[in-house]
Amino acid sequence: MILSLQDQITSSPQRTVAAFFYCDFRQRESQDPVNVLGSLTAQICYQLESYHGDLERTFQHSLHSGKRPSIALLREALCTLSASANIILLVDAIDECGERQELLDTFNSLSSVSANISILLTSRHELDIQDALVTFGHVSVEDWIKEIDEDIETYINYRLESDLRLSRLKPSIKDEVRSSIHGKSHGM
Repeated sequence: MILSLQDQITSSPQRTVAAFFYCDFRQRESQDPVNVLGSLTAQICYQLESYHGDLERTFQHSLHSGKRPSIALLREALCTLSASANIILLVDAIDECGERQELLDTFNSLSSVSANISILLTSRHELDIQDALVTFGHVSVEDWIKEIDEDIETYINYRLESDLRLSRLKPSIKDEVRSSIHGKSHGM
């Protein structure tokens, strides 16, 4: 039986926390695996108001020496934190990471060592990512284009009718806006 994310969160006796990271090809620092995992770990620590002892020592050391935490330490910290909470990690556009193999290996490791860590990664179809995440379930946006287009159309209609400025447009202009946006969206 597959439970929805909401069902998993509400049915769990443990606290559930989530962290999000967006990898942006325009920002080099957002492509660094240590920054990705460090941000996710920091978000989880903040929500749990707890942290791994080695992580605190490494953070203090990094302030004085400039040496960053290792990926292994961040992975260990997430595993330790998962003992006290269900953790949901969301990473958008992982294909934007140039040094992604170590990051993909870490996500594989996290998913196999802790049942309390759920991971959602988004990416374009890239062979190395598909190969690295062969044990992960996957959903292709392309399989849902019709539904996505319907959602976009519903949203456009809603905005054209509910927004005070847009609702005043002539019907012919609204039709042109609908047509233009719908024609360019193609499921995105």
